[in-house]
Amino acid sequence: MKILIGGPVRQELDIFTEYIKSVRALELPDGYTAECHFIFNECDLSHLLLPNETYEIINTGSEYSCNEKEHVWSKSNYDHMSFLRNHMLDHALTGDYDYYFLADSDLILHPETLRHLLSLNKDLVGELFWTEYVPGGGDFWINAWEYDQCYSERESIRKWIYEPGIYPCGGTGACFLISKKVIKAGVNYTPIHNLRCLYGEDRWFCIRAVVNGFDIFVDNQCRPLHLYRRSVFEQYKNGKLNVPH
Repeated sequence: MKILIGGPVRQELDIFTEYIKSVRALELPDGYTAECHFIFNECDLSHLLLPNETYEIINTGSEYSCNEKEHVWSKSNYDHMSFLRNHMLDHALTGDYDYYFLADSDLILHPETLRHLLSLNKDLVGELFWTEYVPGGGDFWINAWEYDQCYSERESIRKWIYEPGIYPCGGTGACFLISKKVIKAGVNYTPIHNLRCLYGEDRWFCIRAVVNGFDIFVDNQCRPLHLYRRSVFEQYKNGKLNVPH
């Protein structure tokens, strides 16, 4: 069984350095192999890759703004991200990979993540993480939802956060294991123009998945650390934050 790991990258050098270390430390079950492929957009970090890690440089031309308080996403950003994510799906399909593991480049992955997700034997399963949306605000965003743009019942959120397990959900993203069966069915990240109340490439993908008869799950037992802002990365580097266990 063969797995493709990677995705689009627009990242600072030191953060990507820590990210790729965690990717290389991922454990695999017996009989599985993994290969990495990245799309560098507005940056070229290929000198950090090993000879067996492949890459492309695709400059979408879209501007993206982020700071300590917020990440600002425009329609152009979403459209270009959907194009890049679809490009990765095409790469997984033409390379005849059994799974594509989408892992965003601002994550520090738990080494058991991939082995554990594969053991769940699901076509679509994400690994849960949460992020303090506003520094010091006490409000946390999680990368999974039940309905619509990002709505979930309180009881579901409580279980996802506090009770170890795997749960059905309406959608997820950023740390997502996708089977070849899903990709071959035509599920992709292309914008859905007549759903203007729902935006973002993860929503478009997950809506298509459900319409095509696939169930989506989220697991919370190998949570990654999300380096959402520079200060979080500095805390991680200074030993004040670790990957959750």
